[in-house]
Amino acid sequence: DVLACRDPGSSADPFGHDVVCSPDGALLEEVQAECRKNQGLTPDKSQRRQIRAEAAWLIREKAPAVLVLPATTPVCPICSTLQENEAEKDKQVRAERGELKRRLRGLYEDQSLTLKSGCEYYVVESEWVESLKVFIQSTKVTDLRDIDNAPLLVPEGECAGWLRYDPLDLSEMHPPFAWVTAEDWKYLMERFGGGPPIRVVPDIRVDVDGCVGAVVNRGPSFKGVSWTAPLPGECHPPVCPDAVEARKEKERQDRLHYTQGTVSILRQAPGAAVPNGTGGTGRRLRTRKGETEVTVSSSETLAALKTRVYEALYVSPADQTLFLEGRELGPAEATLQDLGVPNGAVLHLRVAAAEDDAGGKGDEREA
Repeated sequence: DVLACRDPGSSADPFGHDVVCSPDGALLEEVQAECRKNQGLTPDKSQRRQIRAEAAWLIREKAPAVLVLPATTPVCPICSTLQENEAEKDKQVRAERGELKRRLRGLYEDQSLTLKSGCEYYVVESEWVESLKVFIQSTKVTDLRDIDNAPLLVPEGECAGWLRYDPLDLSEMHPPFAWVTAEDWKYLMERFGGGPPIRVVPDIRVDVDGCVGAVVNRGPSFKGVSWTAPLPGECHPPVCPDAVEARKEKERQDRLHYTQGTVSILRQAPGAAVPNGTGGTGRRLRTRKGETEVTVSSSETLAALKTRVYEALYVSPADQTLFLEGRELGPAEATLQDLGVPNGAVLHLRVAAAEDDAGGKGDEREA
């Protein structure tokens, strides 16, 4: 005969819960009793192997604790039915999650969204969006909490319930929310509920503001060009300017304390004006061509930074002038924190004329 065999790992448990049916404790008592009475095999075939009769005889002689059963031992019909029901249920859940993914593909895949003037949009808190992605990906996640936009609002005070973030300020690089269309928001409310709703209506006057290509939900993979300055429009609830300014100041202070951070050095062409950082396109999502990243800490001095720039670009520290948003940095003994250089900042490098004439190689200049 061909036999089924498994090592339960303990002679105190000769059957083993992985081979012989072990009813789920959540089942009714009478169902559990029927399962134990059947003593059939579990539907999971991965927990057992078929062997030849000679091997079964040898196992019984040498390892009596190992369970050896006839290959004709039936599978527990109750567990088999339950497994089929679970498989069908899992199939239905996967189909529902697939439809949810299709319906909210833009939100699920972090797709960018180009705003249209006068159209209604809503914003959804980012942590909830991340939990939505996990809910779609895993059928083991059975529940998803209601949408909670409370973290985006002022919790107390005169401006309680107003916005701590200005959705129309597109200079915010990584806002803690995602934009959705009015149609998608309606679907989210019907499917999950929650709130409160945060409605935004941009007023993009192309002729006046030049707001062509106002793109939101610009994830790390976004490679296009977008307007990155405050847009005109309406927000409901309104934005609290004091709360926004206080939050930005705190974030700015947090960004001034870092170790193993990075700043990007952008070398200016000879005679080119240094950008003052106030324009609408001053912020960008990724390192641009021509920028060189340098690893620094906020406690390092400007002189130390110039040494790192020399190591990367071969420009003598004496010939370097660094600018942050149009402001010349100095003195050399001041730390980057003292100079207000945040982590991830873009510094513009102006090189002395003699250095430029030598092609940027300080050690190749003539004396």
